[in-house]
Amino acid sequence: MEIVRKIILAGAIALLVYLAILPFTGKNHFLACFGVLQAVPIGIALGLIIAYYIAPHFYEQMAMGIFFPSKNVRAAPPELSHIRSKIVAGNYKEALCDLESIIMKDPRNIYVITLYADLLLDNMKDYKGTVDFLGAYFDSKEKRISEELPLLMKLVDAFCELDKPANAVELLEQELNMKYPKGDIEAIRRRLDSLKAG
Repeated sequence: MEIVRKIILAGAIALLVYLAILPFTGKNHFLACFGVLQAVPIGIALGLIIAYYIAPHFYEQMAMGIFFPSKNVRAAPPELSHIRSKIVAGNYKEALCDLESIIMKDPRNIYVITLYADLLLDNMKDYKGTVDFLGAYFDSKEKRISEELPLLMKLVDAFCELDKPANAVELLEQELNMKYPKGDIEAIRRRLDSLKAG
């Protein structure tokens, strides 16, 4: 689904570029055709750049509430853009060290915690490391915020990858007793029911 989203975004950019130059072609069909030949590769190139390097950052920020700010969420550190570039380049260990240095100074920043968890879980496939990291994170907090629900689901995913569904079930049952918004509680119940159903 991720690659499909990026291809659609690239195609949309190509169409926008074509529509932008169309008024300058007038009724000259040769210019119109030439414009299409120019617009498509340029648009696809721009679309792929946006899809791979710009859009994911904004999707993440929107998901975490930066465009609809929550009083519970600190601003994302400016260093994260550079760290994301390292991750894209495959420099996982270097990115991990950079994130750890930020976490030491700001251990509750949801953007940093999320990127660290994503790096362990999705990029490095370090499921035990994900469990240890997120488990310690949740154990150190007495209260929950809505923005932490995706982190909880990542922890559940890591347990499942380690073939420990019972641990995931136990975790979700414990989290039902924490103070989440109603919609988050319903999401936790759905995931719990899915795990119990096998």
